[in-house]
Amino acid sequence: ASEGGPRGFMMGLLVAVIPVPAYVMLALWLDRYEAEPPQVLAQTFAWGASVAIFLSLLVNTYAEGLVASVFGPGAADVFGNVIAAPVVEEMAKGFALLALFVEMEDEFDGVVDGVVYASMVGLGFAMVENIHYYGAALNAGLESSLSTFVVRGMMAPFAHPFFTAMLGIGLGLAREAHGGE
Repeated sequence: ASEGGPRGFMMGLLVAVIPVPAYVMLALWLDRYEAEPPQVLAQTFAWGASVAIFLSLLVNTYAEGLVASVFGPGAADVFGNVIAAPVVEEMAKGFALLALFVEMEDEFDGVVDGVVYASMVGLGFAMVENIHYYGAALNAGLESSLSTFVVRGMMAPFAHPFFTAMLGIGLGLAREAHGGE
């Protein structure tokens, strides 16, 4: 919010939040035969939108600062975007899945559950991240706003859920392979 200003934040919030119910409905459609508890789904979404975002921001900022102090700001940008951000973001989102896998054996009992929980975490994360990107793009002008929306909102809205789903699939397979244990 501080980078985009109040106008950028509000517009980014609006554009980022509007498609989320449709995306959530798609994730829940996958789970239509054995629906997960709504409270757990909401908590996983909230984890992605808060804890995973905060951990990623904290660790990525620290790591980029460390690399910048040794190798300079250009190297820090490359390191942050290519190495730190993907690894840190997936770990931050993955902690929620690991917690569910350990604590809720009855609810996290297969591959579909892993994909659904991962989708919820990823959608929460993507929504908050998009608020930032859309707000910043709005401040850069109409062309930037449109291109950012096309890339983030139309071409890659499922990127975070998809990436996190890989861990969910792995955990689901592990649960199935061990007969629910």
